[in-house]
Amino acid sequence: MMGRCFHILGYLTFLVVMSGRGLSAEEAIRPLPDIDSYVVDQTETLGDLQEKELSEILERIEKENGSQVVLVIVSTTKPETIEQYSIRLAEKTGIGRKETDDGVLVLLAKEDRRVRIEVGYGLEGAIPDARAHRIIDTIIIPQFKKGEFYVGLRNGILALEKLIKKEPLPEAKPVARTPEIPAWEYFFYDGWFYWSWITYGIAALLGWYAAKSKRYNWMLIWALLAGMHPPALWLFAEGYFAVHAYIPRLIITLLAFHIPYWLAGGGPVGRRRSGSSGGSRSWSSSSGSSFRSFSGSSFSSRSSSSSFSSGSSSSFSGGGGSFGGGG
Repeated sequence: MMGRCFHILGYLTFLVVMSGRGLSAEEAIRPLPDIDSYVVDQTETLGDLQEKELSEILERIEKENGSQVVLVIVSTTKPETIEQYSIRLAEKTGIGRKETDDGVLVLLAKEDRRVRIEVGYGLEGAIPDARAHRIIDTIIIPQFKKGEFYVGLRNGILALEKLIKKEPLPEAKPVARTPEIPAWEYFFYDGWFYWSWITYGIAALLGWYAAKSKRYNWMLIWALLAGMHPPALWLFAEGYFAVHAYIPRLIITLLAFHIPYWLAGGGPVGRRRSGSSGGSRSWSSSSGSSFRSFSGSSFSSRSSSSSFSSGSSSSFSGGGGSFGGGG
């Protein structure tokens, strides 16, 4: 009896440790930086004088043309792609004037070696995908390869300024705003931790029941994996394919089922038992994603990428421009 208690205590300790490891994955959707200046550098890539000069250029662009250009430098956007992160950041901060959507976000994810330019709807004519792509590939990245991040960012911003000056901005008119995310969606995101623990508890009870009733069924396992992690499935549906955020939870769910199953006297999984309604079958899953180094960059409509450091003394306020999908 005492031995069985020690087994159960060890099992609970194991779940706590593993869940703590999995929790880092749910925190992986990184909080967005506050955009309170033209240059936001979270990596200290730029020196104070370099940051000041870039801020002066960006402030001049807004004063002379009305368009807001913001530079943000972060270490990584993972588990999100740089496209997902840049759209989320641009929509939250409302870069550019609300009436004309003339904002530009230059985002650099330094550790990911990814750079992107996100362009508001009002500047699509001046900065189409092909031009943004060309600025990144021919102006910004060659300097990055030399370790000259400041030079690459400055030259890229000056190239954007030339394009903006050639574009007559559309007349201000009401535009449809992106609807706010419903509160119930936040419940799925913020309640992920609690959903996981509910899943582990149900899995443990079902494992104990399967051993006592001598009913081991693979369909039961699939039901657990597919139906007990709604937040994970929701993120998949939204396009956040962060495999490392989901695999630990699925593994813990399987262990939470099988350890009580074995402790309660369940037999080997492969052995058929009386009343069993299923067998076993092998399965595999795979996932992957491709990333391009500073030798290339990806774009979606209206955008490309780069990032920047904070510390600018120039005042800045977002206007509320809307952005479309990246690429």
